[in-house]
Amino acid sequence: QAVLGSRRLAIIDLSPAGPMVDVHARRINELVRREIRAHGFDHLCGFYCEPRVFRYVNTLIFDKSNPAEMKKVRELYSVLIRKLAEHGYGESRTHLAYMESVARTYDFNNHAMLRFQETIKDALDPGGIIAPGKSGIWPRSYREAAR
Repeated sequence: QAVLGSRRLAIIDLSPAGPMVDVHARRINELVRREIRAHGFDHLCGFYCEPRVFRYVNTLIFDKSNPAEMKKVRELYSVLIRKLAEHGYGESRTHLAYMESVARTYDFNNHAMLRFQETIKDALDPGGIIAPGKSGIWPRSYREAAR
């Protein structure tokens, strides 16, 4: 966090991943750039390329002391998670506040991956002590309490 006058600047990154194919890089870039600009933020991004996948890291800079801007960045982040998932792109890493939302986008076969992860969580950490809710994976006791 940086202080600039009365502004308290902060950042949050969005990092969708896609196959290492030019059409996907352009599609993600266009989608993200359009939404970021529509919400009034600057488009700051970089690609990290690996043999089969690329990660498209976007840094959103905002003023934490401005409630309207905080609301806008939260809305933008949620819109981007949803729209990227609709196009088949997953988030490679995310802010703690959005882990649940991102986990819910991986919905193949009625959330088979999440069910598998919950099974492992329950076997290795039956008391739900280690990082409950991290990456959207809650222990059984929390899942039952939420019903």
